[in-house]
Amino acid sequence: MSARTIVLDGDTTPLVITDRPMEDGYDPLPEVAAPERVRVVRARQVKGGDLLLGDFAYDLGKPRRLFHRGEVVTAAPAPMTVPCWGRCCQEPPFCDVTRFIRLVPATEDTPCEIFAINAPVLIVQAAEQPSSEGGTA
Repeated sequence: MSARTIVLDGDTTPLVITDRPMEDGYDPLPEVAAPERVRVVRARQVKGGDLLLGDFAYDLGKPRRLFHRGEVVTAAPAPMTVPCWGRCCQEPPFCDVTRFIRLVPATEDTPCEIFAINAPVLIVQAAEQPSSEGGTA
């Protein structure tokens, strides 16, 4: 498995991006996942219709490794709300909903997908969205 390392603008922590696993348990990338549309962006930069592929480990002082999501899901970003946040809120500053964003709504089987607004995530940009922000993966 090959690995690439990038650093997002305004940051110093390397992000290590590996190829998507091809084994059972991982959805194949959709045909719209042309290499020029696969990007690393901050969670607050994710747009509706982007495909969420993975996020990065939080290892303070170490390069952050990519965790590939098994299922490729379509992002539907929204501000945090109390019902979504209820199970996650334990104590400040974790209760400050302005510091987090919901990228995927809850379903019957899964809770909301919640990210810190500055957390790096790997996405496939939706076709209609030109962007100069983030880093090409």
